[in-house]
Amino acid sequence: MSSATHIITLTTRFQFHDVLNKISQILQKARKDLSPVVQDIKQYNDHLDHPREEINSLIEENDAGESACKCSSENDSYVVDENQSLIVNDVEETLYKPREILELLNHENRPRDLWRKIGKELAQGHSLLDSNTKLLIRLQKIFDVLEDNPTIMECFMDIALFPEDHRIPVAALVDMWAELYRLDDNGIQAMEIINKLGIMNLANVIIPRKNASDTDDNNYNNHFIILHDILRELGIYQSTKEPFEQRKRLIIDINKNKSGLAEKQQGLMTCILSKFMRLCVKRNPQQLTARILSVSADETCAFDWSQMQPAQVEVLILNIHTKQYSLPEWIAKMSKLRVLIITNYGFHPSKLNNIELLGSLQNLERIRLERISVPSFGTLKNLKKLSLYMCNTILAFEKGSILISDAFANLEELNIDYCKDLVVFPTGICDIISLKKLNVTNCHKLFSLPQDIGKLENLELLSLSSCTDLEAIPTSIGKLLNLRHLDISNCISLSSLPEEFGNLCNLRNLYMASCAGIELPFSVFNLQNLKTITCDEETAATWEDFQHMLPNMKIEVLHVDVNLNWLL
Repeated sequence: MSSATHIITLTTRFQFHDVLNKISQILQKARKDLSPVVQDIKQYNDHLDHPREEINSLIEENDAGESACKCSSENDSYVVDENQSLIVNDVEETLYKPREILELLNHENRPRDLWRKIGKELAQGHSLLDSNTKLLIRLQKIFDVLEDNPTIMECFMDIALFPEDHRIPVAALVDMWAELYRLDDNGIQAMEIINKLGIMNLANVIIPRKNASDTDDNNYNNHFIILHDILRELGIYQSTKEPFEQRKRLIIDINKNKSGLAEKQQGLMTCILSKFMRLCVKRNPQQLTARILSVSADETCAFDWSQMQPAQVEVLILNIHTKQYSLPEWIAKMSKLRVLIITNYGFHPSKLNNIELLGSLQNLERIRLERISVPSFGTLKNLKKLSLYMCNTILAFEKGSILISDAFANLEELNIDYCKDLVVFPTGICDIISLKKLNVTNCHKLFSLPQDIGKLENLELLSLSSCTDLEAIPTSIGKLLNLRHLDISNCISLSSLPEEFGNLCNLRNLYMASCAGIELPFSVFNLQNLKTITCDEETAATWEDFQHMLPNMKIEVLHVDVNLNWLL
């Protein structure tokens, strides 16, 4: 079911019980789906030694839901006027909502004016948290479950920093949490937290396109989170309990060119925070203590940040919707900034200006750009991870007065995904010998790799998944003696592997799904450390001829998971 607001319009001669009957059906379905979730939460709470009374209460409410639904639909005396609309906001199978929405609707004696008032408030962008105190109190019990897990609670509130009604890339969360809470760089701990939130029905994880390497527990590049609007409002509400000057998170929306609908979708809490920020800037200089700052802006919005002092910000999330965007001058003041995430929510890549400002940030270690026309980066000597998603990269690694190896002297991980203008791999990247992970995926026009790729002597992971036009693997790949993971899945234009492939003495995992027809060199019998090959059935048959020479090798046949998640 969509997380967007649901509007049910009742015209002349329709009776109110018809609406309740429809809601009753939704709630009964929710009750059915709720049962296994209750059991999951019960097990989770038992693990946390959480009071059993709370779980018993949930189960009792769940059992009471069906009878309450039936009771609600029996009244047929309420007839709705011709122009009256009943707006039922966010009816979904979320853990705590069916009961509360039912309580909101289960008052047949309420006057029509009150129903009109509730409908008008919801239509103007208010959430159920604003109109129903009981719902707010009930939802806040979520934090009772999380009170013994402060890191999970902080992570849940972090997810609410991203714009609503959009997928949230898990990779961005991993970058944030690795720096804020010192979680591991591989995302193992982050995925554990996300899975726990999923079990508790606080987040929904989707995998639009599942690659062969997604079978690894620490592969998260294709994972996204969808957060329901009410849960996002709850996370924001929880973050605003502290005094403004002491808050760990700030969400600021300074867009001017918004339609009425867009303004409604931002949510009341965000609007209040944004207006309050404007007043603060006009009156007095503000020393922000927030560690995370989320800003939604466009090029035409003039906002005076000159009196803001964001020196404590460690994570900056910029959400833009414009063809061209200039980084604001105040970024240079963020001396503690470690993570920069810029996402363009427009249809076409946005040209990014003033990127040279990032060169003064000595602590900046992670940058993630989405739908951005990336200019030449300049010098980012302390940058450790760079992720480019659906970006135009033709200028990003262009040779200039500064060598790429000098500009990214300490870069350890480079991710280039869905960059359609990448045809020839930039040779300069091969001079960044500090690289340990290189992911060039879904770049369908990439047809060749340079021989200089053999210079990447510290490379441990190389993924070329779904580079469908890639015609050959260079012979210099045999020089990558530290390579442990290689993914060439869906490289359908590859016809063979070079003889030097057998020199990869430390290769542990090889992914070759949808690589039917690739000719294997006889030298693969030297891959004595190879443990797992994940591939399709036809490729598996080819590798079986070498299995007696590679006793430690395990062949795993990947079964294709056909779904339409990529449309979400």
